[in-house]
Amino acid sequence: ARQVAMGSQLRLRFEQEAKLLKKSVVQVARWDKRIQARENEIKNLETLLEAEADMKKDAEDKSAELSQE
Repeated sequence: ARQVAMGSQLRLRFEQEAKLLKKSVVQVARWDKRIQARENEIKNLETLLEAEADMKKDAEDKSAELSQE
C-alpha cells in the first residue's frame, strides 16, 4: 500500500511538472512572437529611414544643381 501511495504521489508530481513545462513553453512562444514583431517593426523603420535619407539627398543634390544655374 505504501508503494502504491508513493507511486501515485510521484505521478501527481510528474503531472504538475508537465503542466508547468507546458505553461513555460507557451509563455516562451508568446515572448518569441513579440520579439519577432518588434524585429519586423525595427526593419520597417530602418527601411523608412533609408528611404527618407535617400529623398533628402536627392533634394539636396537637386537644390545644389539649381543654385549652380
